[in-house]
Amino acid sequence: MAQLSEGPARFDLGRVLRQTVAAVGRNWAWLSLTALPLAFVPALIANWALAYAAGKAWIPRTGLDSLGPRAVIHLLLSFAPNAVLVGLVARRLVGHPNTRASSVAGLMPLMIVANLMITVGVWFASLLFIVPGVLLSLAWSVAIPVIAVEGLGPPACFDRSIDLTRNHRGAIFLLKFGFSVASFIFSFGVGMLLGLCERALRPALPLQVLVWISWSVVAMVSAVATTTEASLTGVIYRELSQIRRGVGARTLAAVFDYPTSNLSRRRLPSSMRVSSRRRRAA
Repeated sequence: MAQLSEGPARFDLGRVLRQTVAAVGRNWAWLSLTALPLAFVPALIANWALAYAAGKAWIPRTGLDSLGPRAVIHLLLSFAPNAVLVGLVARRLVGHPNTRASSVAGLMPLMIVANLMITVGVWFASLLFIVPGVLLSLAWSVAIPVIAVEGLGPPACFDRSIDLTRNHRGAIFLLKFGFSVASFIFSFGVGMLLGLCERALRPALPLQVLVWISWSVVAMVSAVATTTEASLTGVIYRELSQIRRGVGARTLAAVFDYPTSNLSRRRLPSSMRVSSRRRRAA
């Protein structure tokens, strides 16, 4: 079996943030194409469904509006696609050579069931008090990447996620909370700008055109936030896996057995690469 070099000694918030930004920057084209059917379209349909239910030309907003009925409809429509998106991004970030949606077709039911269990479990835990819900969401935060990369289904993926996140949940909470605040500020700012543009363009454009523009912009903002959060989750999983060295021995060794042309090693951090000399020795 191939021997991997040592991973990072501790969970580094700064390194995770830098790697998330770098991952989005290097993979923006792939992320855009992947997020189009898995994040943008569900958000657009959610806006359309809410407008249809309202029975009028409803112009969506971002920010506080995301806490209302639109969030519920969006959650129902994006439940399965978001699970697949997180899994695909995680495979991409650990350097897996196959990141097409068809490559995880057999794992999709497991990821969807796991996402359902996470949502229901966190919701019930939150009914007791908000703290148990937060703790459970942190403990299970990398369960879907575990399914996509390691092939472990429920309940093994939850046990693996609990083990990976142990002693690091405070740092993960800071990352997730910071992202939520930044995402809210970004979406609220876009909503304010959208309102100003709407008032300026209302005399020149029909209301229905403004409605479609608003739908598209809000759906795009939602897709950007969803894809960025998926990238953050993927980087967190990769960081935790390097610390625990759980992905290294079996999964990543199998990945490195692919020809170099099938695997872009430049996307992997140096601590996750296997030298050819060690691979031959193994």
